[in-house]
Amino acid sequence: MVASKRGRKNLSLRLQPYEGTLLAEVVDYLNTLDKEEVNRRVAEILTISLLPLARYERGVSEKVLRFSTLESCHALSQQAHFLRQVVGVEVDLPVEGEVLLAQVKANVKNIQVKEKVEVKPAHPKSEFGAVDGLDDLFG
Repeated sequence: MVASKRGRKNLSLRLQPYEGTLLAEVVDYLNTLDKEEVNRRVAEILTISLLPLARYERGVSEKVLRFSTLESCHALSQQAHFLRQVVGVEVDLPVEGEVLLAQVKANVKNIQVKEKVEVKPAHPKSEFGAVDGLDDLFG
């Protein structure tokens, strides 16, 4: 195995929630997993939910920040879908939502029929693939 020449960052985090709290439930669940799995899952959650904020605070370009934020929102949406699938919870749209969804789909179809333009990727490949196992978790 070849060692990386890149420097490494370190974050030590110790959670000691009170019994009976929501965080205690999560800690109990994480304690059932092996250390590598816990580190992987925590790294994914932190990256997906906090990368745009970290970049915003650093003052990165508006283009990078926009792309990063959209990618994070997409990954969070996929995580929500994954949770619903695993737990078996369906989301029922209210009647207004179903009507609105039908209208949106009809509008998209009309636009696609009118504009047969070749779509070229305007954005770079997702950065979240860099976090080990993220593609496995979110598809």
